Order: sequence, then C-alpha cells, then structure tokens
Amino acid sequence: MRNSFILILSALYLVGCNASNEGQKINIRIVEEASGEITPVMACITSVDDGLVRIPPEAAIPDSVSRVKDFYKGIAFESEKNWIGPIRKMNGIGDNDDRSFVYQNFPSIPHWGEPVAYQVSGDFSITLPPGTWRISLEHGNEFIPINEEFTVSSGDKEITKTYTMKRWINLPAQGLFMEQL
Repeated sequence: MRNSFILILSALYLVGCNASNEGQKINIRIVEEASGEITPVMACITSVDDGLVRIPPEAAIPDSVSRVKDFYKGIAFESEKNWIGPIRKMNGIGDNDDRSFVYQNFPSIPHWGEPVAYQVSGDFSITLPPGTWRISLEHGNEFIPINEEFTVSSGDKEITKTYTMKRWINLPAQGLFMEQL
C-alpha cells in the first residue's frame, strides 16, 4: 500500500514537471510612448480557449480575489521585475467584500471586459502553455487601453513582447487637472 502511494506521488510529480516544461516563457515589457520608460499598468492575461485568468509569473489560476480590507492599508507598489499587485474583481456578481457588489453585472471600468485586473510593474514574465491568449492593459484614463490576442506554440522558445501605452490626451500639458474638472 505504501509503495503504491509513493508511486502515485512520483507519477504526479513527473506529470507536474512535464506540464511546466510545456509552458513557454513570455517576457512582457510595457513602456510609455512619450518617455520610452517602463510603466506600471493594470493587466489581465486570459486564455481564449477556456476563459481562465492566469497570474504571472507561474500562470497560476486565481482561486479568489483580494478583499476590501486588503486595499485599506494601501498597495505597496514595487517597481522591480515581476511585481504583481492585488487581484481585483472587475465584473460579475459577488459580495460587498470583493468590491463587486455595487457594480452588479456591469464592469467597474466601462471598457474593461476582463473578470479581474491586477497591477504589474511594467516588466514581468509569465510561463504560458500553448494556446491563444488575450492580454488587456490599462494605464489610466488618459491612455488608450490595449487588448490583444497572441498565440503560444509548443515549439516556441522564449518570447518577448513590448507594448506601448499611448496617450489620447494630456490634460496636465493643457493646464487641466482632474481637480478642476
């Protein structure tokens, strides 16, 4: 009986190792157009095939979202590579403690169709299995959001993708600030 249990554990370990070897490392860099500097954004990477969200760097599927109390103390942003902030529920009915109750079936940001969002430092990597993926990026109301699909093939080597956040308007340059609107 004990030997069978050890064999099963060994097999599960090998399956896990093989599954992780099937993934391809995707390096993602987000820059602001005007400065060319790496910039933090709100992001979501979703499988087009099964609709599941993946969290960098290991492509974990989140089993829960951050709770309201997680935001009370503030978010300790770090500009280092692979920093990932709290996972926010962005649409769908939930409860008042997951920040979704007030939005009901509407997205909390009008153009954001993804189920969750998380902050990233702007320079991160994620290991994704082969398939079609959607990345959504947002850098504030003055920037054009990015929604793009890309494919990861089993024969791919390490992939690097750079996204440029472009302003559609620059209110401070026009002498306008949000407090004045």
